[in-house]
Amino acid sequence: MSGALKLGVLDTDTADTGDYMTEFSRFFGFTNLFNATGQPSMSVPLYWTEENLPVGIQFTAAFGKEDVLLRLASQLEQARPWSKKRPPDI
Repeated sequence: MSGALKLGVLDTDTADTGDYMTEFSRFFGFTNLFNATGQPSMSVPLYWTEENLPVGIQFTAAFGKEDVLLRLASQLEQARPWSKKRPPDI
């Protein structure tokens, strides 16, 4: 599975809870609360393991406040740049 869900796939106003749970379970991991509620969240790589693999830290904002997350991501990227980091070749 790749890419974002199409709008309306996780419609909480559905009578078909089985279908909803099937779709929901494909995405819930550690982000299930925010996937279900529609609150904006982001994961940014702020730590790297000894193997040089990124560890994402999740941030969440109030509903409709994506701008807060984008400003935070910009500030974090300036403080701990990650855009040029690449995992090691395997």
